[in-house]
Amino acid sequence: MKLSVIIPAHNEVENLPVLFRELDKMIRESGIDCEVILVDDGSTDGTYERAKEATKQYRWLKVAKHGKQLGVSEA
Repeated sequence: MKLSVIIPAHNEVENLPVLFRELDKMIRESGIDCEVILVDDGSTDGTYERAKEATKQYRWLKVAKHGKQLGVSEA
């Protein structure tokens, strides 16, 4: 079974390192085939860029971006 998790984010650059470490730990310990899709909702603090950089370290991470803030329901 494959699990896909969608996480909306807006101006969360400072929270990303902890989020990614905790997700990585959970994914490794569970053994579940998982992908995490972080959707940047028009952030202005570098959230998208930091998340995109993290895809090099975390193979399970995918990143998408809205050009402007659309809200959580659009993720």
